[in-house]
Amino acid sequence: MGQPARRYTWPPFEPGNEAAVTHGVLRAGRAEQIRDRVDALAANVADAFPWTVPYELERAAYARAAVDEADVQAYLDAVGALDEHGNERSAVRTLERFASRAARCRAALGLSPDSHAKILRNVSEVVRRHPERAVGALAGPLESLLAEGRAALERGAGGAEGAS
Repeated sequence: MGQPARRYTWPPFEPGNEAAVTHGVLRAGRAEQIRDRVDALAANVADAFPWTVPYELERAAYARAAVDEADVQAYLDAVGALDEHGNERSAVRTLERFASRAARCRAALGLSPDSHAKILRNVSEVVRRHPERAVGALAGPLESLLAEGRAALERGAGGAEGAS
């Protein structure tokens, strides 16, 4: 009874072997595994969109959501949305949840077109109402938004005159 039924065996898995892992976004220990990717993406967002610098937790949440979404998408690209029986894989629903979470995080940071336009509209309003205070109120990481807000205000003023 001590012999394997078919008289063959496989060596035990080596540490770090991920042969049975599918997309793995829900497994324990994932946060540590992807920490470098999440930190790098959060830093890239801060560099590309300076107004997000003060919002470290929001950038980290967006980065995590984007990494999770990308990993599930890569898994589905590799294996397809349907299993061998023609049924939709559960990863499709997981992808939808992660994509939705990433979109909410993008919007919270002003990285979606609509949310960015709202931020610019608010900044333009501050510039219009308080031109003497705008620079001090929005100095630092928001300076790029202030410049965009001023440009939008100038375009709007030019467009209104041209329409008369």
